[in-house]
Parts: sequence; C-alpha cells; structure tokens
Amino acid sequence: RDGKGQKMSKSKGNVVDPLKLTAQYGTDALRAALVFGTTPGADLNVSDEKVRGMRNFINKLWNIGRFIKSLDSQLSQELITDNKEDIGPIISKLDEEFETLKKSYEKNFNNFEFSQAIVDLHEFAWHRFADYYVEALKTAAKSKDKNVRAKLEKIYLETVSMLSPYMPFVTEAINQTFQKAP
Repeated sequence: RDGKGQKMSKSKGNVVDPLKLTAQYGTDALRAALVFGTTPGADLNVSDEKVRGMRNFINKLWNIGRFIKSLDSQLSQELITDNKEDIGPIISKLDEEFETLKKSYEKNFNNFEFSQAIVDLHEFAWHRFADYYVEALKTAAKSKDKNVRAKLEKIYLETVSMLSPYMPFVTEAINQTFQKAP
C-alpha cells in the first residue's frame, strides 16, 4: 500500500517505485523501511517519508561512529585534563540497558519478529545511546578516559552488528572504518 494506506494501482498513479527510492535514499534505507514498524500478516505501507526516516537513521549511525572515531585523535591531544564527573552510574545504566536490548533482540529475532527487533534497535541507538549516553559521557570520553571511549565503541559496534541483517551495506562500511588503523 502507499503512504496513505491505499492499495497501489497504476491507474491511480500511486505506485511506489523501489528503484527510485533506492537511487534517492539507498538500498539499506529501503530494506530497513520495509521491515520497520510492520505487523505480520498486515498490509505494508511504503512511503517516501518512511524510507527517508530510515536514511536519517543511517546518517545518525554514521555520525555516532564519526564521533567515536574522532576521540582517537582527541585522546592524543590534552583537551581536558581533569575529569571530575562521576560516570560510574551512567556506565552501569548503559551496560544494563544494553544487556536488556541484546536479550530482547535475540528473543525477537529467533521468534521471527524482525520488525520489533529493528524498532528496539532504532529506539536504543538513536534515542538512548546517541541522545543520552553519548551526550552524558562526552566530557569523560574527551578527557583521555580510554575506558569510556572503549565502552562507547564496543556498544556501538555491537549495535551495528545487530543491525547488519537489515542494513548490510552500511554496517559493513562502518565495520571496515573501525578496522582500519586510526
């Protein structure tokens, strides 16, 4: 169905061309949009906005990765020398939330609930990891705290790995970026 829920029809002129969407937003954005927010057995609504939303999510993933990679060069410079923040509770909460996500992802994926699995990953990666944890740990990560940087990278790459079935091309490019020497 189209973005308005109407059955696609050539005579109505509301057919969505997947090749145009792929050319405009990328293959991974289209793949993820076809799974994201769908209900098994229900009609699938495909719209330009949904694919654009997945493209924006992919851009967010790249930006998180760029920030984490940028910490390599900042660690060699002495930007902040004294970190007085107590980040222990934030790290513990991040670990706890990520472990819960991994269990939920495995359960959903093994039960063929692929849509719920990507919805959970999207929620965590964008709204929890990027918007909350990366922001909360930014000062500590820039203050030569290699443990914080390593924790952010580990969780980021594991999240990217879980997104691999939905976005294989982007996740492979991200993994290759992190495998290169800094």
